[in-house]
Amino acid sequence: MNKKMNLKKIKKINLNIFNNKSFLIFLISLFLIGLIIGIIFFKFLDSNDISKIKDNVNNSLTLPTNYNYLNNLFLNLKDNISLNLFIFILGISVIGILLILFLYFSEAFSLGFCLASLVNTYKIKGIIASFCYLFPGKILYLLNIFLLTFFSVKFSFKLIQYIFLKKDTNLQEEFKKYVKKILICIAISIVIAFISVFIDPFLIKLWTSIK
Repeated sequence: MNKKMNLKKIKKINLNIFNNKSFLIFLISLFLIGLIIGIIFFKFLDSNDISKIKDNVNNSLTLPTNYNYLNNLFLNLKDNISLNLFIFILGISVIGILLILFLYFSEAFSLGFCLASLVNTYKIKGIIASFCYLFPGKILYLLNIFLLTFFSVKFSFKLIQYIFLKKDTNLQEEFKKYVKKILICIAISIVIAFISVFIDPFLIKLWTSIK
């Protein structure tokens, strides 16, 4: 009797955590935590590390004279589509939730670290540099990561419910919906690749002219 009651409580807690509104709040909170930790982590670096990071920041915001649009487009498409497919595969596994959330957190941490690096390197002008870094490609990329995380974790959770909690779910229909959502994310990532290659360099040139 107690076991049945405990199982019902676990189901109820899980459903509360993974309903759309609660899960959206959780993902936004996790992103903000990762962002803040990334910024704080930068503050603990020593002067030698900061000096190296400044050099890397300057290099990353300088467009090479031999910039190859087609080659960079191919590399961006390959990386973006590969990431989408990797998260898709994680979403159809019962252990995928933790890995997906870790990748999502890592993106937020990386963003916080990069923004702190830009502000530290360029001071007040770092705000403009951050805009050039984020808009529009990086913002769309992060939005796509958010959607991928949301869709894949939700499906992975439904899979866990179906296997371990014996919830009556039309898994085949849910999988079809999941595939369609991932295809939308892949389409978005293709658009992001074109923006990153053909629009972001214009903003880098703009930044180079004013820094």
